[in-house]
Amino acid sequence: MTSKTSTSYRRAVLGMATGSVDRHVLRGAVEFARLLQLEVLGVFIEDQSLIDLAALPFTRELRLPGHEWRMLEPQRVDDELRAAARQAALLFQREVESQGLACRFEVCRGNPAALASNLMQASDVLILAEPAAFDLLAPGSESAQQAAEAAAAAVLLLPRSGMPRHGPVAVVSADPSDACFELAARIAAAMGEEALAIPPVEPASSVTLMESLQRALGPRHERLLVLRRDPAMPREMPLEVASRRKAPVLVLAS
Repeated sequence: MTSKTSTSYRRAVLGMATGSVDRHVLRGAVEFARLLQLEVLGVFIEDQSLIDLAALPFTRELRLPGHEWRMLEPQRVDDELRAAARQAALLFQREVESQGLACRFEVCRGNPAALASNLMQASDVLILAEPAAFDLLAPGSESAQQAAEAAAAAVLLLPRSGMPRHGPVAVVSADPSDACFELAARIAAAMGEEALAIPPVEPASSVTLMESLQRALGPRHERLLVLRRDPAMPREMPLEVASRRKAPVLVLAS
């Protein structure tokens, strides 16, 4: 197994779409990227399937407030996608570029799952926000998480409330000498916080992990939770913990 340290990561990848990323999420992404000195890549994917669907003669949409069924217009769908991309680019510019971080913003058109797979690299940290955390830019899809797993990339799950301002960096680790604890210690040092090892839990579940965090932290709250991706770990576990604990979860590649 190849170990990663904090210097192995080079880029934070943030998928953007209208209504899916807000300023709190962007600020949390910026803070994390600054801690690890990462370039930030903002990506907006214009889903080609929406335009193809609008071109079908039998496709209809329900228009409000009159509740009338009308044909979809491919040009209007195309215009709306481009307008959403411009809005995302403007938000990215205001919240990321203005902070002086190395960053890029790209607009791609095509199949979201395929584009996500092509974009991800092992040196990436994919930043996702709940409640649509397993969704790069296509609602209902797990393409982002699957792409990150296939590329052995890390995933940072951000709750909508953003990163807490104080608290230890908790890391699920049985060995303080492994790369997972090393990365957590470096992040903690950059934050001015302590790194706190949490023993692995059996069986792996959101309930057992949160109980372990409660025992270790008591009334305190973690500023960040770091854990390693494991085949035995339920896919939804990191998201549930991030959502219920209201703290970011960084999932490292196995």
